[in-house]
Amino acid sequence: MSRALSSDLVNWNKLDHDGKASTQAKDFTTILADMLKISFASFTTQSPWLMGTTLHISLPQPDFEKLKIKIAEVADRCYSIVTFWVDENEDAVYLRMCIEVWQAARSDSKKGCRTLSMVNGLPADSPHRSQLIKVYHNSRTTDRPAYSVRGKSASYPGDQDLFHFLRMSTRLSSISLDTYKRVLSVDSEGSLDSDKIIAQAVTSEDRSMLTVACTATQDARAQGLFSRLVETMTPDGLDWLDFELKQQLSFADRSFEGQWGVVVHLPGVPAAMALEKRRPSFFVPWSGDSPFGSQVHILDVKVIEHSYCMLISSSRKPSRDECKGMAKELEEKLNVPSTGKSWVTHPFKKELAPWFRADGVLDKHFKEQVINKQAEKVTAESRVCEARPEGLLYVPTDSGSDTAPKFDPGSDPVAMIGPRGPVVLILVTRQSGDDGDKTRTTIPKQATTLLGSRLLFHRQEGDTIIWLVEMCSSNQHDFDERIMMSHIPRSGDKPIFLMSVNPDRVTRRPEEVPIILKIVQDSGGVWVTQGLPMGEGTSNETWTVVEGDAVEVLMKRLAIDRQRALEAGTPNRGDSMATRVNDAISRSTETLPQIAALHDVFDWFMACHGFTNILLVARNLPNNSNVEKISGNGSQNRQLQFLRNMLPPAWREANPDAIFEWKAFRSAYTDDFVNGLGEQLTKIGGKTLILMVRPDQVVKSMTQLSRLEGLLCEGDNGAMSFQWDYKTCLEVGEALQLDQEQSKHPSVQTWATAWKDSNRAVPGRGSWPTVQLHLWCFKGKTSETAIRHVKNADECSQAIKLSSYQGGDYVDPHFLERGKRGFNAPTQQKYQAYFEELFPSDKFNAKIIFPPKDGSYNCRYCHKTLTDEEKAKKLLKSELSKKRKREQADDAQAVPAGAP
Repeated sequence: MSRALSSDLVNWNKLDHDGKASTQAKDFTTILADMLKISFASFTTQSPWLMGTTLHISLPQPDFEKLKIKIAEVADRCYSIVTFWVDENEDAVYLRMCIEVWQAARSDSKKGCRTLSMVNGLPADSPHRSQLIKVYHNSRTTDRPAYSVRGKSASYPGDQDLFHFLRMSTRLSSISLDTYKRVLSVDSEGSLDSDKIIAQAVTSEDRSMLTVACTATQDARAQGLFSRLVETMTPDGLDWLDFELKQQLSFADRSFEGQWGVVVHLPGVPAAMALEKRRPSFFVPWSGDSPFGSQVHILDVKVIEHSYCMLISSSRKPSRDECKGMAKELEEKLNVPSTGKSWVTHPFKKELAPWFRADGVLDKHFKEQVINKQAEKVTAESRVCEARPEGLLYVPTDSGSDTAPKFDPGSDPVAMIGPRGPVVLILVTRQSGDDGDKTRTTIPKQATTLLGSRLLFHRQEGDTIIWLVEMCSSNQHDFDERIMMSHIPRSGDKPIFLMSVNPDRVTRRPEEVPIILKIVQDSGGVWVTQGLPMGEGTSNETWTVVEGDAVEVLMKRLAIDRQRALEAGTPNRGDSMATRVNDAISRSTETLPQIAALHDVFDWFMACHGFTNILLVARNLPNNSNVEKISGNGSQNRQLQFLRNMLPPAWREANPDAIFEWKAFRSAYTDDFVNGLGEQLTKIGGKTLILMVRPDQVVKSMTQLSRLEGLLCEGDNGAMSFQWDYKTCLEVGEALQLDQEQSKHPSVQTWATAWKDSNRAVPGRGSWPTVQLHLWCFKGKTSETAIRHVKNADECSQAIKLSSYQGGDYVDPHFLERGKRGFNAPTQQKYQAYFEELFPSDKFNAKIIFPPKDGSYNCRYCHKTLTDEEKAKKLLKSELSKKRKREQADDAQAVPAGAP
């Protein structure tokens, strides 16, 4: 970590009228000099510089070569470096930096965060806004921009305010603003010659960009905004001016009026790198008579877990061929290889609601209600069932013929195939949770697999086919509580054939397996499932009859499988709590009492144990880690900010060179993380305290926990975490491994009281984690609390592997029809009509049973009818929850911990 930013550096050119740009440039240079161990005097910084444009910094050739070699390592250890890339063509290194990454990161899609509105956003000239920096060697003097900065006048707002406004209103990139600044010419009255400016464009891309910039500038002047641009520098002023103009302050948003929009995604690292260089927008001169607008907006948030999606306007509704051609042209423009996995949404018309806010941020409602829906639709369409053109169901023929589908060994239910009477076929599909979004993607996938199964090849006239559509947690509710299970016949007059794509769709509880088997076997039927491979040559797609050895295997597997449900919300609850703590501290002008108590006891702890260094560790390894590393990983930013907030200011100021950071893109299951940690400790040296948010965030297997314990023991190092589950309730002295005398210190008692006061909610499995300081690995010993957390994470990872299969890769196109929220009445009617088409009523007794929506069921999870006593308990619990939330809202000094 960089030492405290210097304030006494001399011979620094003042770069702007109020010193904010010079201060930020000085801070960036100080950080780079500190991290690279290069003399500050070696850096030559562009003067003057406008915030929002590219900051040019040059170095002597040897120092520049050192930068190129060490930048990757430095970026992993520097919180202020969001991302970087080396441009071999320009022989330069580009960096995106900001002083406080958490302040600049958009996190309003996470539970627990503040709503990111313009009012609580960053000021236009905030040092926490990210800036683009270009570093090259001194011989490249031609790269250094040479232009003067115009100050404010009666008719002109000044270059800095104008460029802040253009960055927000037009969403032009730093590189585009550089080009505009070089050719901008304004007379004494604040007017500009657009034709003269545009004529200086070297490329067609520049021409399109300069046209947008000139149009926006002239438009602002015509509206009389030049004299009011200073108002847009503050969040309140920007919001009020936008309100006055009826949400017409954003030029980017107005450019979509009367237009259509499409969202494009090009996957892969090359595309991500190309787009990172151009964010937040770039320009493309489309070929021919293309309807698409030249400005391509790179979205600042993920779309259904896809980074670097682009929003493009169209003057008319483009055809699918035009959209595909446009995506291909984008690949050529960005010079990235075609992966065959790019996608373009269907066109959608611009309505009255805004797409971009006045501060340049993508509107959250538009993203969630329009873009996400369109992206989901494209994803679903790509999974449409095309395996059998003749239809979803196998067509019945003579069962004994060679064309009859064959079952895998041990999965051929004899009672279904031979001469028989009518049977009951029950297709069980389940997704837990009340939100309909996940259900609409998972349940149709399960149903497609079940209906397309070979078992239904043997259907006969007179059979009853029941499709259960269940939205209930089998982890929270037992078999008898789940109203859907009451639809399984118990009379025994017809054999029951229960079908599922994974045993956990029927139940996650091993003790319920005998109950379910008794019901089906007593009727003369069987339970047939996928997702239960029983040996060599089988897979998740193998159909297995649950009987004999399969029963014992299933019950053992469910014992592990249930851990997925038990631990499913733990990471999200931890992230939400960390987000809320970060936001609470960032908004507070004074240190919160609970945080102050934590800092005091932390300071005392450091004095007692004699740690000389602190290493903050943020670990994350998403599936697309290479892309995440390019954009700057939000999880790591959140972790580092949380850990920074836990550090005592007094210790931080007294030991600025003893605090280190590590952003680890490494696996918590393999040797990779522990090996990397060993390398970091070797570089640091000395007795080091390693801080991480949770122990299971860095190691998720008992093997790796044992290796970590051995590593820390070698150098007398220790590991401390702050987030612990509701079962963790340690005495402060025990948690910090203090002796009896050390535990009598006033800070220990103060923290114990503050922690107890913060835990006002009734603890339970759904509770948020609590903030506790716990030295969980020290002197070769690991606490039982940490072992429990890691063991739970280990079993959860095993369970995820076991239950990840939820059906085949395709979805029947009929199941793409759905309502905005869950299975509403029109959706149910469409599903039922298709089901009757598959199973005609004159031949089969077929029906779909959807989750009940009428008022007779009062439990939104299991839909059971509540007794008066249960209703009273439910009402009391609701009132207590509301009371607690009111208390937390009123108590601005409390940091939430342990809240459900």
